Amino acid sequence: MTDRPQTSRSVSWKVVVTGFLLVVPLVWLLWRGLSLNPHHVDSPLVGNPAPAFALPRLLDGALVSRASLTGKPTVVNFIQGAVKIPEGFENVKTARFGKREVTFVSVTGKEVTVQVDHAFLKTGEL
Repeated sequence: MTDRPQTSRSVSWKVVVTGFLLVVPLVWLLWRGLSLNPHHVDSPLVGNPAPAFALPRLLDGALVSRASLTGKPTVVNFIQGAVKIPEGFENVKTARFGKREVTFVSVTGKEVTVQVDHAFLKTGEL
């Protein structure tokens, strides 16, 4: 009978620690990335009061102002499609409404004024 020499199978702690240091951050990054809601976008408008405005009501032309809505639960729906937001203004910070025009101000401070197409409200096309 031949005697085999016993081999020592010791664990290399350097390999274990290196593997641990590589795998744990990777698992954390995957967990963090997959736990975020891709549809959530912080809005600078949420929680801030609406700017003062006075706009004609579409149905009868009567003026509606922010002051007349104070104390009432209100949703003001500005139809974005009535004006094409120019290229480079994907991140609009504010919009100033004038007579037949809208001035957009981007988050970088760039401004552009665009004419309002009121025919959109009847045709749905710009």
